[in-house]
Amino acid sequence: MNTAKIAFFILISFISVEAQSFFKGSAIIGVNASQIDGDDLAGYHKYGLTAGVKVEFPLSPSFDLGLEFLYCQRGSRTALIYNIYSETYRFGLNYISMPLILKWNDWWVPEESYYKVNLHGGLANAYLISSDTEESPIPIDRDLNDYDLSLVLGGGFAFSKNWSISLRYSRSLTTLYELETFPGRERERLLGYFLTLRTEYTF
Repeated sequence: MNTAKIAFFILISFISVEAQSFFKGSAIIGVNASQIDGDDLAGYHKYGLTAGVKVEFPLSPSFDLGLEFLYCQRGSRTALIYNIYSETYRFGLNYISMPLILKWNDWWVPEESYYKVNLHGGLANAYLISSDTEESPIPIDRDLNDYDLSLVLGGGFAFSKNWSISLRYSRSLTTLYELETFPGRERERLLGYFLTLRTEYTF
């Protein structure tokens, strides 16, 4: 191995160590409980998977800026009680989501160098990749908005330096669809809401 190769190897190793000390990455898996405002199906009865990865950059000792890349299942469905009338509606939406999150940390554990609790919020860009329906009252045959911008608020608790859980509330700022109504009435707009319970493993 010549001198140039040795120097290159040392440089790459130094950059890798510095990068690892500058940011931290995590794997995420969890469940969404969602509904759609405007579809006449009340309640967070549609459950779906959320999974992906995130990277966080420290802005200060107490604040981190995070970028996430997630697969996210959302939609709406009737409550089970309606099944006695043989009326089961389900509307599924599958998204690729990229939240940008500002996180405030507290309760420092000096022995293991991590914070136990956090509050966080931000915006999530999401892109609809597929949808499916089962007797849904939503006009699925019409064009849906394939872009979604959501407000995200949540909190988390860390059990160790590597393992943590978080609970989030997300509300769409953009409409999924605008329904045509009778003349003289306002247009009905479909908006998505969902709660997310997540488990995170930080590398």
